This record gives sequence, structure tokens and C-alpha cells, in this order.
Amino acid sequence: GPSHPSGLHGGGQVNAIVRAGSGNMVAGGDVGGFQRSLDGGETWFQSSRGIIRAPGSRAVASLAYHRAAGTLYGACSGCFDKSTDNGATWTLCHSGEDIAVESNSSNYPRRVGRLIAVDPANVNTVYLGTLSGIMKSVDGGKTWTALALDAKIVRSLVLDNGFLYAAIEEAGVYRCTTDGSTTLLGGSGASTRPEEILALGANLYVAANTNGILRLENPFVAGASTAWTNLRLGSTTAKWCAIDGYVSGSNHVIVVGNADPEQMGSSGRYTTVMKCVNAQAISGFNWVN
Repeated sequence: GPSHPSGLHGGGQVNAIVRAGSGNMVAGGDVGGFQRSLDGGETWFQSSRGIIRAPGSRAVASLAYHRAAGTLYGACSGCFDKSTDNGATWTLCHSGEDIAVESNSSNYPRRVGRLIAVDPANVNTVYLGTLSGIMKSVDGGKTWTALALDAKIVRSLVLDNGFLYAAIEEAGVYRCTTDGSTTLLGGSGASTRPEEILALGANLYVAANTNGILRLENPFVAGASTAWTNLRLGSTTAKWCAIDGYVSGSNHVIVVGNADPEQMGSSGRYTTVMKCVNAQAISGFNWVN
């Protein structure tokens, strides 16, 4: 579709973006801190007021918005920040190696994006996927304790139906209880290269690098050997790394992003962004460029 530059930049790259209130959007760059838009993303301005000088304080890797409480959380390279005015001002909650995430890297796909999960019933209960496992805070990010998957690199983290789901580098997707018990969902068709997870309806969808786009039905009750469904997109060299979506009637519509786009035919379009309009189907997945 038609597009035009918005003026949003991260000083390098934009790693995360969320909608925070009506017409208000907040983004985080790898070296540029936080930026904000008040007109639905048309124009942007720097919005890092309150951020103190600390290691990695302007290297944003992930953002999460708790709509009911109007609270925004941002994970930087070694800092965790909070905003209660939709990103206009920020407060440093915690800094240290225990919550280290990777905000800038020359490796693609990068370890950025969906790394913060907030309890919908309690804005102060926050989970963070780090370079050394899942951390948990019960005081809004001020203090943290190790929850699960110690020493493992978390590439994506979501909270759905009372369970955490974590994409672990070179391992697979784990289901984790909020008290730290874990199960590797490693049935047939599973990937050891999961990049980003999306919980939609009663399904779990995963952008799994060169393994394509995968789906697991009813992940909250699935056994460790439950099979995954491959949604049949692209070749084995396409690096699918980003995923989002929504429910439309009885259909699950998902949009995925590729870190290594491939040309469709000798003069065709590239597989940069693709959409599936029936991701819940048993077969016959309808993908459009």
C-alpha cells in the first residue's frame, strides 16, 4: 500500500513500537532513546525526559503498555524504565546486568521486540526476557528475581491465559508457569530457531527464522510432544523474525516480517512483509504480499 517517511528514527534502528492511548504512539531506538507521536505515527519527536545517564539508558530493546493502568514499560540495554503519562516522561526503575537485554547488534534477526510481559490484572507484576533467562518483578520493575530458564537467551516473551511462553535461542518454545515451572513444547514440527511469539485466540504462532511460520493449538494444555503446524511460507533461507495479528470474525489474520527478503520471481516483489488471512485453517493457508 501507499507509504511515506514519518520522520521516526532510532539514531540507527527502531527496535520497538507500541500504541499507548488514543492517537499516541511510543517507539524505542537502538541508540536514540524514546520517541513519541501524538498523531497516530504521522510525525515524531524525542521524548526521553527523565532518563538519567546510565549504561545503555538510551538503547531501547522492548516496550510494553498496560492499557488499564495507563503505564508504559521500556527495557533498555541494562536499564528498566517506566512512564505513567504515555511516554512523555520516564523514571528509571532498575539498572544492572541482571536485566541485560540486547538492544543493538549487527546480527539479524536481532534479540529485540516482544520481551516484556505485564500481568493484565496487576500492573506491578512484570516479566522480562533477558540474555540469561526470565526475570520477574512484583513492584513495577524496581527489584527483580530470576524466575526460569536460567542462562538461556530469550528472544520473545508473551503472557497469555495465565502462562508465559518464551522463545529460547537455539532451543525452542517453552511454556512457563508464573511460579517458574517450565515445559519445552518440542513436538514434531517444532523449531529450535524461534524468533517472536504471538498468542492469538486459542493458538500460539511463532516466527521461526528459516523454519517458517508455525502454529500450536491450545498451548496452555498442549503436551511436550504435541505437534506443530507449519503455515507453509517461503523457502528455507527466509529469516522470518517478526509477527503480529488480530482476530477477524472466525479468522486469525497474521502479519509477518522477514529479515532476509527473497524476490518472488525474476522481477517480482520481495517477501519483506507477508499476511495470512486464515492462519487458523487446517490447510490451504492464504498468504498475500
